Amino acid sequence: MKCKKLLDGTSAVGLEKPISANESMYVATVQGDSPYVKLLLKFSDITKPSQPKPAFHVKHNTEHHIETRGPPVFSKARRLDPEKLRAAKREFQYMVSQGWCRPSKSAWASPLLMVPIKMTGGDVEIIGV
Repeated sequence: MKCKKLLDGTSAVGLEKPISANESMYVATVQGDSPYVKLLLKFSDITKPSQPKPAFHVKHNTEHHIETRGPPVFSKARRLDPEKLRAAKREFQYMVSQGWCRPSKSAWASPLLMVPIKMTGGDVEIIGV
């Protein structure tokens, strides 16, 4: 984790090698007689990922910063057919409007892999690799 840093915008305190966290997709109990079973059943909505994710307001001034050096890893650009290109643009615009991502000025990128999955309304599911 060379040259990676987590900065707090308020105090300018930085962490050189931050730990990473992964979201858990579900919560389950091993024993059916556990005292937590009733609690999990009562508040089952907190154990399931929401679809779609609601836009959120960040309540802190912590900024994640990764300084990269040298040229980006190269991968040949791949053309998308017009239908997939429209679907990709529509999906990225939606994610930007929800605040889940923002346009990047970075030279780093990866090819977009799209897998057509029939969904209600004929949409195409986008899967990034």
